[in-house]
Amino acid sequence: MRIFATLIVLTLLVAGGLASAGEPGIAPTGTLRAAYISSNLAQAVKDPTTGEYRGVSTDIAMELGRRNQVPVTILPLASAAAVLEAVQKGRADIGFVAPNPERMGIVLYSQIYMLVQQSFLVRDNSPIASVSDIDRPGRKIGANTGDSIAVYLKTWLKHATLVVSPDYTLKEASLWLADGKVDAFGGNRQRLRVSTQGIPGLRLLPDSLYGVPQAIAVANEKPELLAAVNQAIDELRSSGFLRDAVQRSGVDGIDVAPAVK
Repeated sequence: MRIFATLIVLTLLVAGGLASAGEPGIAPTGTLRAAYISSNLAQAVKDPTTGEYRGVSTDIAMELGRRNQVPVTILPLASAAAVLEAVQKGRADIGFVAPNPERMGIVLYSQIYMLVQQSFLVRDNSPIASVSDIDRPGRKIGANTGDSIAVYLKTWLKHATLVVSPDYTLKEASLWLADGKVDAFGGNRQRLRVSTQGIPGLRLLPDSLYGVPQAIAVANEKPELLAAVNQAIDELRSSGFLRDAVQRSGVDGIDVAPAVK
């Protein structure tokens, strides 16, 4: 009987050790699947040579995997809507997105971990010198459909007119600026700079309109996962991990979000 009781205790200890190796439900498939918006270069980029992903979002996902002793798969998706759908339908465990007001209720959002500064491309000869010159009567301002800055501009613009484009490659934006269809085109600084590099006749404004909050989305039925993610973000901020990840990324116009008090 003593031997049998000892075996039971050992079995429970082993089982308990395995259960505590990772957060419950963080990786139900055995791999942490982290989705991000492929066109959002402030979140992550894929190295064309090695195929590896790098960036703040990737660093966070890999650290969550390391802490929970599970491998990580990075899932680049075309839009915020695609990321949210993947989280909702269980194709991704976490998703990196901006928690815009119109995206509330469909998933749970973590605290803000990063701010992505938004600015504008204009023509070289444009009289627009800063973001304070954007909202003027008769001006047409472009942005991508559903992008955070497009949502923001709908209420921020009082005099100028918003024109939206579904083309996240910014090819249409460049054409619109060249032919005068828009006077400026908004987006995050890194994407505007990189996506139009080498295109003559354009310049990026030196200042920014505002910082888009970045959060981690989890499914509505996983509040325990949300709590674990929030705790991890607190620790990553206080330890300097987030600061180092921002600096290491080399991205123009991103900042660590301050802690919520």
